[in-house]
Amino acid sequence: MPKNKAKKGKGRGFHDKGMNNDPLKGDGGNLQEDDCLSEASSVTTANSDQLTEESVTSDGVDGTSLEDIEMKLKEAIEGLSEKTAKYRQGCLSEIKKFFCTTWLVDFLENYRETLSDALERCLRKGKGEEQALAAEVVALLCVQYGAQGDGEDVFTHFKQILTTIILDKSASLAARSKCCLVLGILAFLASDDMGQVLLCMETFDAVFRGSF
Repeated sequence: MPKNKAKKGKGRGFHDKGMNNDPLKGDGGNLQEDDCLSEASSVTTANSDQLTEESVTSDGVDGTSLEDIEMKLKEAIEGLSEKTAKYRQGCLSEIKKFFCTTWLVDFLENYRETLSDALERCLRKGKGEEQALAAEVVALLCVQYGAQGDGEDVFTHFKQILTTIILDKSASLAARSKCCLVLGILAFLASDDMGQVLLCMETFDAVFRGSF
């Protein structure tokens, strides 16, 4: 079961070519996805000290048993190694869905390195939608680990990868904007190092300076 290692006081409040005057403004369809990340981070901040054994073992989406969810999640994680980009995107969407609705820290203890490596590959080698989805899963992975205080490891591992995509003008607008959002979430949830937060702010300044 999850160990009670919550780090209290973690974090602070959060909110391509041809990037326009509002680089984070995407299609209307992205608003629901961003709301999912924002809501998940808010829930973690407010309720990380209120987790109980029952909440960890309860059923997940639409009454689906935890065992079924873990089986589907295992298949989705393994699917991230497939060669077809569309298949990997489907797996990322499946992982995101379960991370948004179910507490899965126990399960992730056995797949932490596997999932982190797969997400890193998706971010480094993927394009566009795949990078955007992978970034969202990174944020939700940090939410999952947040109550145990392991979210800082997620921030440390993915900070430079996200920053590289954000500053890459050849990357798609969808990927860059999503990585900006996710880097902000990670800094909010998981970093007590003000120096690291300032580095993130410098990255955002480099991207958004022309918008003001």
